[in-house]
Amino acid sequence: EDIRSELVRQDILSHIRKEAKVQQAHMDMGTKKSKERRKRAWRKVLSDVDDTLTCSGGSYPTGIDKRFGRKVVYPGVLAFYRELDLGANGPEEWPAHRVGNLVFLSARPHVYKDVAEKPSFAKFEKLRHRGQDGRGMHTIPSLLAGDITSGRNYIVNNDMEPLALKKLENFKRYAAIYPEFTHVFICDNGQGDVRASELMFDAYPQRLEAVYVHRVQEVGKTHGYAPERWRQMGFKPVFFQTYPDAALHAARRKPPLIRLSGLQRVCQDAVKDFYLIQTKQWPSQSHKANRRDELNQGLWRCNHFLDSQGLEPVPLLEAEQVWKTGSRVRTPYGIAVVLSFDPIFDLYEVEIDWRPLNEQVASYEDEKTAALKESKAKETTADNASLVREKVLETVHEASEERDGDVTNLLETNESSLDNEAPSPTKTSMENQEKGTSLNEKIHRNGNSELGIGTQSDGSMSSNQITQAAFVGNEAVVTPNRSRIIARVRGSCITKFTPPSIPVLRRTSLFSFWSDGSRNSDAPRNKKKVAFKTGDKCS
Repeated sequence: EDIRSELVRQDILSHIRKEAKVQQAHMDMGTKKSKERRKRAWRKVLSDVDDTLTCSGGSYPTGIDKRFGRKVVYPGVLAFYRELDLGANGPEEWPAHRVGNLVFLSARPHVYKDVAEKPSFAKFEKLRHRGQDGRGMHTIPSLLAGDITSGRNYIVNNDMEPLALKKLENFKRYAAIYPEFTHVFICDNGQGDVRASELMFDAYPQRLEAVYVHRVQEVGKTHGYAPERWRQMGFKPVFFQTYPDAALHAARRKPPLIRLSGLQRVCQDAVKDFYLIQTKQWPSQSHKANRRDELNQGLWRCNHFLDSQGLEPVPLLEAEQVWKTGSRVRTPYGIAVVLSFDPIFDLYEVEIDWRPLNEQVASYEDEKTAALKESKAKETTADNASLVREKVLETVHEASEERDGDVTNLLETNESSLDNEAPSPTKTSMENQEKGTSLNEKIHRNGNSELGIGTQSDGSMSSNQITQAAFVGNEAVVTPNRSRIIARVRGSCITKFTPPSIPVLRRTSLFSFWSDGSRNSDAPRNKKKVAFKTGDKCS
């Protein structure tokens, strides 16, 4: 727009087209210049900003995606830009001296000079130095802004068609300056980007190599969604959920847009970008868990392809262990104890307590009592220790006399105890044998009725029916064998441990009179409460 004269503008564009044809002639003839030229992709990477580069957080009117926090950079997007710019040939890493071919098509209006664009370029500069390994945005991009008219129509009338037409206009002007370049457009399906890409393909079918659409809502809700029309015109947009999925398609297509090592780098950077997202930037922990699962699924698909090509797979994302091993937690199946943790799938292996609820409550009360006694014992020990420290020690002579007196008293006590008759060992063993015999006879004779246990053919108890038979006084207590209940529970389904409690039933009646519906609703009702009788139907 700096060149006001249309004649001068057409002359400049004519000169650019002429030079582009010269470059194409070198490529067709295979000259020395063409060898150097083939090391570059000669591709412009066009991209939207909101819900494509960064998440809008559902902030109207910028976007609708609420899966990530606001202004969070999508994992792997910067690496995908870089690999598309590098192409399938040439160097593995982006040269520091090379000017990039990244261009952003934004719907944000151009107002006055660089007032609206300045915040965007500040964001791009920050992304250039993102990360500790320098794998941020590979170049300072260009920015093609929208206008106020299209923005007003979208906000006031919710009309996305003017946004698409404005992006098409910007694309036509930009493509006229670079006739020797092809283009790849990356956008989302939240606003009018897919419709704009369809118009671009209709205007330049040979120069638009691919369209990648970040799926932030159902595909059927996309503005301008017309699969039958697309099929007739040969327009094939690629809808993707994660950027490793987009890179996988770019590496597998014929001809490929990126190399296999580039796919590997996109996956690696996606993992690093995910770990760079701070906890406060997530809307909730469930959002973080769901996005980790989505990205792991995309990484798994990429790893499957990389492994088939003989390349090293990329490690998947690991979840943080929130509940420690050995701690008690609440699960959808009841109280459980954590046994182990799988960080890849965020699964906890737990042992579930499926004892009757009254036993769980009693066991918990016993634990509380034991813990209280132990606490009191520790307090008593601490008090006694403090008293001992405060006590004044006697003199050495007095302490010696006191110890001599204690020894004398101990000897007298032992002598008097020897005079008493000690119990006979033979008599004690006979009494224990009689008790054991009577218990065995009771178990063999009344096992099914009195003790509630079964017996084998020889009269002995089976191991799977009895876990323990112990003496309590003169009675035997038999504990039935309960197998361990082991389950794997997702981390998001586990909550903090709360003590078990017996549910309190309401005092009102749980029954009501049964009615077949044949009685007239206008008939007078008997307000007197009638008691239930045997045989009455109820519901």
